[in-house]
Amino acid sequence: MFYRHQQEAKERNRQYEVSLVKALKNSYEGIEEIEITDPEYTSPPGAWHVKLN
Repeated sequence: MFYRHQQEAKERNRQYEVSLVKALKNSYEGIEEIEITDPEYTSPPGAWHVKLN
């Protein structure tokens, strides 16, 4: 059960990252690459922060 919860959390976090990348690419011209490093998430989901390089 814990493993399934952990997998669900990873998938939810990945979806957050994908939505951020899509928003950035749609908002700014000339972005060639987005690298996400050091993501941090809260449990339960709600707040998160990430560095963009």
